[in-house]
Amino acid sequence: MMIAPPTKTLIKKIASRTVQIFPMLLAISDNAAQNFAALPDLRDLNHGHNPYVSEHKYWTTRSTSEVIDMADRAYKEEQYLDVYELLNRFKHSDNIEVQWRIARSLYKLSQEEHTYPTHIRKEMITEAYDLLFTANDFEPNPNIYKWMAIVLDTKSGFDGLDKRVLAYPQVKILLKKAIKMNPDDSTCYYILGKWCFDMSHMNWVQRMFTKVMFGPVPDTSLQEAYDYLLRSYQIKQDNYYIPIMYMLGEICYRLKQYFRAEFYLKSATVLPPRTKFEYECMYKSKRLLDKLELYNLAKEAVLFEYPFNITPNTPND
Repeated sequence: MMIAPPTKTLIKKIASRTVQIFPMLLAISDNAAQNFAALPDLRDLNHGHNPYVSEHKYWTTRSTSEVIDMADRAYKEEQYLDVYELLNRFKHSDNIEVQWRIARSLYKLSQEEHTYPTHIRKEMITEAYDLLFTANDFEPNPNIYKWMAIVLDTKSGFDGLDKRVLAYPQVKILLKKAIKMNPDDSTCYYILGKWCFDMSHMNWVQRMFTKVMFGPVPDTSLQEAYDYLLRSYQIKQDNYYIPIMYMLGEICYRLKQYFRAEFYLKSATVLPPRTKFEYECMYKSKRLLDKLELYNLAKEAVLFEYPFNITPNTPND
């Protein structure tokens, strides 16, 4: 079957219609081009969402020192996963400045209980432990000693209270080394004080079980915890940390030094919290302050000295 060729009349109609439609098509295409040009660059959107996303790829040409600077900026912004991704490609470079920073970021991530399940958090700490304790010989460094102690204590805590108690002598040795090299590191005093504070919560049954199964529990006291935490508090006065004030307040409360307890606890409640942990400690401080209303603090003011920034006793080694 043959198709008849178009007639002259049909050709004229098609040509006329094309002339009418062509300007419309041009207008539509111009509008589309303008709208597309007005769209933001997706690379800019991505960069704005995460300033490190285009820079933390493994094939970056930046030097180690430049990447460390970027990681430190990300750490200040609490972008701990970005810190890990930035530094991870240098993990096996035997650069101790990189290794302790990776361990620090893994520790911070492992503390996010509401973000990661327990087995993932434990894997993070195990990775940090393996990185620090299997490192080659390194020059003495206060940061490496400090984070070895923190990671060891946290890993032992995941393994159980008994393991944590057994690891404490080594933790204490590492922290003492860090303090000797950097006496103004408030974190080391805080960790020592927190450990003594936590151990003071062990009940008689836990202490007897640990003693029978694993040997004597390290000798510590609330006073020793107070001395370490007070030293940390004095160093950090220009950069407060609410958990220190809360623990100092609870220790004074348990030692029946109620006026002094009120001083620290009120400080913990009036300063603005910056992290979830600080919010938790602020809430605990408010609850403990409610209990203090039962006591006559005016009498306590006579019995305990003021001001409270006294020089702490030297804790036993």
